[in-house]
Amino acid sequence: MDGLTVDAAQARAVNYRAVSAGFFDVLRIPIQDGRGIGPHDGDGTELVAVVSRSLAEAYWPEASPLGKRVKFDKDDTEWATVVGVSGNVLDDWFMSRNAPTVYVPVLQRPSTQVNILARGSGVVADQLSGLRAAIARVDAALPAYDTKTMGEVIHLRTSGLRMISQLMAAFGLLALLLSAAGIYSVMAHSVAQRRHEIGVRMAFGATTRDVLNLTVGQGLKLAGLGIVIGLAMAFGLARVIESALSGVVAVEPALFVAITAVLTMVALMATLLPARHAAAVDPASALRGGS
Repeated sequence: MDGLTVDAAQARAVNYRAVSAGFFDVLRIPIQDGRGIGPHDGDGTELVAVVSRSLAEAYWPEASPLGKRVKFDKDDTEWATVVGVSGNVLDDWFMSRNAPTVYVPVLQRPSTQVNILARGSGVVADQLSGLRAAIARVDAALPAYDTKTMGEVIHLRTSGLRMISQLMAAFGLLALLLSAAGIYSVMAHSVAQRRHEIGVRMAFGATTRDVLNLTVGQGLKLAGLGIVIGLAMAFGLARVIESALSGVVAVEPALFVAITAVLTMVALMATLLPARHAAAVDPASALRGGS
C-alpha cells in the first residue's frame, strides 16, 4: 500500500504545514531526498507534498517515500504525490520534538491565515518596515500583525525553561552555601577532636606550616572526593538533559572546569579558618588538656 491518510484526528501524530516556495531555504531545513516545494507547484498542477524524515521512517521504513501518495482527509478524492524528504525540525521542545510532518504547497491548498517568514540582515526595525511595505504593495487592506523576530519567538517559547534554570541556579547557590558550612563544621570538629594530637606534633617540632598543610590537606581530600563524585553525576545528568532539549542545552566542558574551580575555592576557604585555629594551638595547654 503506497497511500497514507493524514486525518484531522491525527493532528497530534502528524503535523500539517502549507508552505510556499523558499520556505525550506528561509528556515534552512535541509531537503535530504528529492526536491522541496517549488514556485511551479500551484493551482492546476499535480498535487505534491514533502514529508519529514521522521514521517518517512515511521510509515515507509523499508522503502523510499518518493512517489508514494498522501491525502489529508479520508473523504478527499485526490492524492498528493511525495516529491521530497526534509530534515526533522524541533517544532516544540516538549510536545512535538521531531514529530512527523507533511508539507504541501500553499498555492494548492490555500489557508485563510498566513504567517510570513523572512530572513534578512541589518537593523531589525528596518527589516520589519520593509516587510510591511511589501505586504501593503500586494494588498493595502491586509494587516500585518504580531510581528516578531525569531529571537523573540524563541525567548517567549523558552520562558518556562528560563524559570526552571533560575530556580536551579537558586537551589545550586543554596547547596553551595550548605556545602561550605558543612565542610567548615566537619573541619572545626576534626580540629577540636585532634587538639591533643596537634599539640604533640608541635611539641616534637612541627611548624605552623606543617599543621596548616595537614589540616588543609585533609579538608581538600574530602572536598576533592565529593567534587569528583558530583562531577560524574552532573555530567551524566547533563547528557540526559542535552538529549531531551536538543538544540537548547549543550554540555560545555568550560562550564565544568569553572564549577570545579569554584567548588575548590569554596572548600579551601571553608577549610582555612579551622586550619588557622589548629595552627594557633598552644602545645603546652593542648598536652595538659589531653592528659
